[in-house]
Amino acid sequence: MPGKRLTIHREPVIERLLLEYKTTGHIGLASEIVSAALVDSVDSSEVESIARELASTASYPLMRQMAELLLDVDFGGLADPAHYDGRIRISKLKGILADEPRNSVRWVDLAREYLIMAQYQQSQSAMRIALALAPHNRFVVRSASAMYAQLQEFDLAIDVIRSSPSYRHDPWLLAALVAISDLSDSRQLGMREARRTMEADISQAQLSELRAAVGTVEFRSGSSRKGRQLLRRSTKDGSENSLAQVEWIAHDSREVLLDHLPTGVPRAYEALARRASSSANWERAIQHAMDWTWDQQFATEPRSFSSSCACAWENWSLAVELAEGGLVLHPDQPVLLNNRAFALIQLGDLRGALIDLVRARSVDAHSRSKIVLAATEACLFYRAGMPATGRRRYQQVIAVLNRRQERILAAKAALMLSREEYFAGSYGFQAAWHRAEELMKYADVPEIRDLYNRIEESIGSRSPSPHGSHSVVDLAPLVPEPEALAPGIGR
Repeated sequence: MPGKRLTIHREPVIERLLLEYKTTGHIGLASEIVSAALVDSVDSSEVESIARELASTASYPLMRQMAELLLDVDFGGLADPAHYDGRIRISKLKGILADEPRNSVRWVDLAREYLIMAQYQQSQSAMRIALALAPHNRFVVRSASAMYAQLQEFDLAIDVIRSSPSYRHDPWLLAALVAISDLSDSRQLGMREARRTMEADISQAQLSELRAAVGTVEFRSGSSRKGRQLLRRSTKDGSENSLAQVEWIAHDSREVLLDHLPTGVPRAYEALARRASSSANWERAIQHAMDWTWDQQFATEPRSFSSSCACAWENWSLAVELAEGGLVLHPDQPVLLNNRAFALIQLGDLRGALIDLVRARSVDAHSRSKIVLAATEACLFYRAGMPATGRRRYQQVIAVLNRRQERILAAKAALMLSREEYFAGSYGFQAAWHRAEELMKYADVPEIRDLYNRIEESIGSRSPSPHGSHSVVDLAPLVPEPEALAPGIGR
């Protein structure tokens, strides 16, 4: 364990508790094991694995605190990212593994550090060793499936879970299976077993993530009433993951599922960030998103989210900084490239924005990402003195978004178009502004109202001044219309 070297011995009480825990998996026994290990100074990979699972899933603060004390890790606090050095962590873990080569939890830790450093082959090699040592350990299996999902290897993530003999009745493994298969293009897996497990005599805390995963599938597949019920129930004694899932669905559907977020849930950074962004409180959203980033350094989503919030807040230098932090590890992530490009445009670095947009075009991104990229390209055309091309592209983006019923994005693109029309000194400004106001009637959310107010204020404080007179940049690579704007897309 980091920071301490305890004598490895196994008291009879620990042996008895471990044997019983293997049979029942009851969270109360896990708490007893951790408590006994603290009292008797017991250090073993089995006890450490249970403590790590308890630290990440227990609903009661005292249980988490005991587990965190045993692990000598402060999960509730955040280290200073400026002082984080993955190479040091990797070196220390290798030293520990030289003495404890069969410590599966430490191999998982090593895999995570390699993942953070974008050393993906080394990460997978370390995780394969962890799985070989503990193929049926819940913590190891969930960690391995999460790693493969992060790497977009969904089939491998699913196979890892289904290789565990307990996955059909383990709510934590089933939650991961349902969630990952929902992300992949394969058929939905685990729903029948999940429904059966949710009817079993299991505590609310144990079922929280499973209810959130199943509720998400139900909500998105059309059973919205059933989905809402499950999502709301998942927050009772829920974890940070179930809370984050509920807030993600609420933000994506623009539907309030919880009037107030439950208090006392440790590490609920993602949920707090999403809730703040839903009210257009960009500064607070960024603060929580940066905590979320540090908590999940290997993930792209918190970095994309925080840089998007910085763009919405119009803090362009911060948006560039946040996007660049993510691009170090994920150099081809289209949302990060788009966010940096959009911020660079506002800062006047048109060449830098062009490089990012050309690079983002080469990525096989999701269709929504391609449409957002096309809107950013439209802005770049305006700033480079090509308003006719920029206008046509914005109008195409708006048409596609309307066909897709993406009302909020359509209103946002219309507002952006009207701003560029005004600054370009175009006679089409009034018509564009009227069109934006019409679209806003179908997108009455804080994010759009905030953007409307910002644009209205900027228009009132600045005179039209056509862009491009001081910036010469060849936009030929962006002139061909993106595939996302082809006729019929989004119908």
